[in-house]
Amino acid sequence: MMAQRAQTDRYAGATTLGVDVSKWQGAIDWNAVVNDSQSVKYAIVRTGDGINTDNRALENAINAKSAGLAVGFYHFFRGEQSGEAQAAIALNAISQSGVRPFAVFADLERGEAPDVARELKAFIRSIERGGYRVGIYGGQWIHWQLSQAHPDLAAPLSAYLLWVPSYSPGAPRMPTDGAGNGFPWSEWTFHQYSSSGHVNGISGNVDLNRFRGGLARFRAWALMGKVGGAIVGPIKSNWVPALIVVLATALIVALMVVEA
Repeated sequence: MMAQRAQTDRYAGATTLGVDVSKWQGAIDWNAVVNDSQSVKYAIVRTGDGINTDNRALENAINAKSAGLAVGFYHFFRGEQSGEAQAAIALNAISQSGVRPFAVFADLERGEAPDVARELKAFIRSIERGGYRVGIYGGQWIHWQLSQAHPDLAAPLSAYLLWVPSYSPGAPRMPTDGAGNGFPWSEWTFHQYSSSGHVNGISGNVDLNRFRGGLARFRAWALMGKVGGAIVGPIKSNWVPALIVVLATALIVALMVVEA
């Protein structure tokens, strides 16, 4: 079997820290999280698991935002359940929270590949209709079940940003094709580098993540733009959003030059 190829970690010195949380972390003191010495800048909050809502989604999103963190959402995706129904759960949680997320991720970790691919299309379509950026969370499952076994099903995912879990030191291991090249993504946007982190305000272990860029770049990206070639938000066809895209993209390019 083809081993996943290790990549040079070009962004080791220019990344922005965040956490991802669900009901399993219990009640969180978000002000303590913000004041932690590790300098957490964002939280990615679970909206639910399949067709079940995470009962701490609203609490986590609202309180994280109130504490000054940028907020994204993720939904643990189940291919054997309706993608539209799962999107409805996610969209309802986002709407009720009143928080505008920087992205909404489908968490792909299990299921039969054809089922996941079919229902994921419906999920993504619904999230984009809601006006939100779409991202994909996944590593080993995507590598073996899609990139290796069903490259035709994997290829369309390249249109969405990648949040990859990989806990070995250095650069994350990307899903790859048969030749060991990153596929369907050539770059990651978020890297979950630990599942056993510790942050003030959160009891027990918590997942730690890094954004592929410094804080200024993250803030610019969170408003609007492109990262790693993937369009990360639907663009409306009138001149005002188009102008915003141009200005935000120019700002991101300038920040990339400064951080290089």
